[in-house]
Amino acid sequence: MKVLLVAEGEHEIGSQGSTGALKVLVQRLLEIDAEVECDILGSRDLHIGQGKGPDLAKRAAAWLREAQKRGKDALVLLIDCDDQIRRLKILRTAQEDRTIPLDRAFGVAVQAFDAWMLADEKAAGKALDLRISAQKNPETIKQPKASFRRLLSKSPMRKAQSEAYAEIAGSLDVEVLQKRCRKGFAPFAKNVRALTTPSASSGS
Repeated sequence: MKVLLVAEGEHEIGSQGSTGALKVLVQRLLEIDAEVECDILGSRDLHIGQGKGPDLAKRAAAWLREAQKRGKDALVLLIDCDDQIRRLKILRTAQEDRTIPLDRAFGVAVQAFDAWMLADEKAAGKALDLRISAQKNPETIKQPKASFRRLLSKSPMRKAQSEAYAEIAGSLDVEVLQKRCRKGFAPFAKNVRALTTPSASSGS
């Protein structure tokens, strides 16, 4: 299976020589040996085109066309909510719209992808070599990236934030993440898992 994974930054998709945490999570959710290519949501090379509707919806459609152009079987796209609740509805509609006949798994992380890295304190503690108490509801944290940085600053491990994220993504308990991030991760995980089921082409 060939998948195009699109997200907003290197913490999610990685950079040269590193694997992003979101890529690790997606590969775990797919539970198959998938070929995953990554790209940045705001790529200047993407042709969005004209037309009515929200910019996010047009960008999602443009990425679907780009995935088709690259010969992919599916598109996985994740953005941060950042207190813009409207994004949840826009991508939910785009998930269900089959005007462009390509399997897809769209998601919105509440409030941001970084919150997912705080959901399983055992996995976070292992990656940072710290004893971390259970965090409050991750999806209510206004600045989860800053919250994680505060933990990272206390760690005896000299790791980049993206490196720590990738380690956490590889060891966290997915069921815990689903329970603690019900608005963002749970529906996203459902959409990703549906890509490998016979009903994927008929919608999630």
